[in-house]
Amino acid sequence: MRRHWLPRLNACTRTRRCVTCSRPARDVRSRSFRRPRTRPSRSAHRLQRRGALSDMCGFAGFVGPRDAELLRRMGEAVRHRGPDQEGVFESEACSLAHARLSIIDLTDAGRQPLVTEDGRFTVAYNGEIYNYKELRAKYERAGWKFRTQTDTECLLASAALHGLSDLGDFHGMFAFALWDRDTETCRLARDRMGIKPLFVAEIDGRVGFASEVGGLLPMRDGWREDEIARAMYLAVGYVPGPRTIFEGIRHLEPGRLYSIRKGKLAEGPRFDVWPERETPSSRAQGQEMLREIVDGAVAAQTVSDRPVGVFLSGGLDSSVVLSAMRIHDPRGIIKTFTTRFRHHVDDPKFNIDADLARRTAERYGCEHHEIEVGAEDVIAQAEAMALHLGQPHNNSATVAVDAAARLASKHVPVVLTGDGGDELFGGYRRYQLWSFAGARIANPATRSVAHALARLHPRYHAWKDLLEAPDEAARLLTFHALPANRRRALFGTATDDAAVLERWRELLAGVKVNDSVSRFMALDRLTWLRDDAFVRSDRLTMRHGVEARVPLLDDSVVAFAQSLPRSWLANARHSKILWRSAFADRCLPEVIKGEKRGWITPAAKWIRVGLKDWMGELIEEAIRDQDWMNGRAIRQAFEHHLSGRNYGLIELWTVAQYQLWRRAYRPHLR
Repeated sequence: MRRHWLPRLNACTRTRRCVTCSRPARDVRSRSFRRPRTRPSRSAHRLQRRGALSDMCGFAGFVGPRDAELLRRMGEAVRHRGPDQEGVFESEACSLAHARLSIIDLTDAGRQPLVTEDGRFTVAYNGEIYNYKELRAKYERAGWKFRTQTDTECLLASAALHGLSDLGDFHGMFAFALWDRDTETCRLARDRMGIKPLFVAEIDGRVGFASEVGGLLPMRDGWREDEIARAMYLAVGYVPGPRTIFEGIRHLEPGRLYSIRKGKLAEGPRFDVWPERETPSSRAQGQEMLREIVDGAVAAQTVSDRPVGVFLSGGLDSSVVLSAMRIHDPRGIIKTFTTRFRHHVDDPKFNIDADLARRTAERYGCEHHEIEVGAEDVIAQAEAMALHLGQPHNNSATVAVDAAARLASKHVPVVLTGDGGDELFGGYRRYQLWSFAGARIANPATRSVAHALARLHPRYHAWKDLLEAPDEAARLLTFHALPANRRRALFGTATDDAAVLERWRELLAGVKVNDSVSRFMALDRLTWLRDDAFVRSDRLTMRHGVEARVPLLDDSVVAFAQSLPRSWLANARHSKILWRSAFADRCLPEVIKGEKRGWITPAAKWIRVGLKDWMGELIEEAIRDQDWMNGRAIRQAFEHHLSGRNYGLIELWTVAQYQLWRRAYRPHLR
């Protein structure tokens, strides 16, 4: 007789029987908890009939001896990522906890962990597979009978039919853990761009995994700080993967399939090969193709039966995303969100982008929402942000992202962002500089002349690091790192470039282009974008129950960008050359012609006024707790910043965010 199991969508926790056929389940315990919810809307029922993407969520689990209390604590640590429903799967060899944030399908069809009818495969999944309808059709032709309308089940079909060998065909942002009962193997993977996170740890005979580092902390009573990861943070302001600040926890590499079997984690095949596209025959054709591809990517990522909004920064990329969304939905209500900064000194530059965002929203007939952020908001939210980020993170823009997510959560469960456009299409000023200086600095004949001229520059030490760097990785690192002499003065032997450089060289060795600027852009996508920008957008939006989607990093957009000649992207005088010409008629003239500013916050001014006491307290606490910090040099940097003698935002923010992380995770550290 065929066994019947308890997949999340069919589990009856009272009778322990399959609700479809009433036969008892065996070997698997499944528990479900969900918030009271009104009956699903008609739109939800329509969506279930025509197909639905899964909802965003978080998961945690382990392969090893069953421990219900450990699983409960791990699941609780990621619960904020999915406050609507919780579910667990437990067997003697594998345990999974899942938390769901309902976005599209408000019925039980998307509930997880999801189990195949025969009970062999069980999956916990976080993300969106945008081409799931094509995949579904392929698997149906191969004989797979779908029992749900979700994209999650495509992973189960792939496992059953192809052993997950076709993951390269999955286009989207995702992370998953898939248990194979028959082989007692758990498969783990992240999407090829690394948009969705997945961390692992091997502790006491168990291999654990979780959507956030906090989900793994219950596996051990006390964790040591990884000193190499700390040195990397002090250099670049974040912890580059696969290391984490917790010794023994690492971030899985994107685009690679991993397996856990017999208590060991092993690397499997890669699936991060991008489809090759033919280079456009002319720039005019390239503009037309770019508009078509971006419009299609935005349309694909606005699939939802609940409102989808836009994080509108006032810059070029988010303006393009909004324009494509309006083309896709000419008469619908589009809600846009931005931050406006409150500061004690009248300096309009900090709200230029907010003004442009407001005007762009008016141009496209949007329902625009703004939230004002001031120094007091930093104080109020800093410790909570440090807790949710999971690792020290010194980018002062986190407060703006967090505020925008908090605002959006009152109106929409999904937002589109403009992340990725700069790294793909040449938007940063550093690419322009490198276009001019890269080859000249690498040439010994011109380097000596440049060295003499650099002595006249007020930031001589930064230029000195660049000119004296021994290789490509070291030269590119100087664009992201504090000058080495400054770090040594502040942090002594705790700061060291060796680990960062080793990682940079490893990544550059895998970049298959020769042009120096294209290599720089590729490295930024593998480091800064993956371990800084994605961390902010994922952790801080999920903190407030909002899903952030990144249409400019759709596989089709990435593949197209990689097919373009570098001369269409950036040169010494211009940035985003093709991008600006393709979308000139969709954006405000000031946006098209303006320089890249980034999400500038008045944090430096806040430190001199509203954050002075708060920053001073954090600095003194850090100096007292960390014997490797040079108290005299850090206090001097603080005093010089307050007086206006020097600009010390990066140094001071690095110290403060490190100490906030220590505060947040002190109960877990030893």
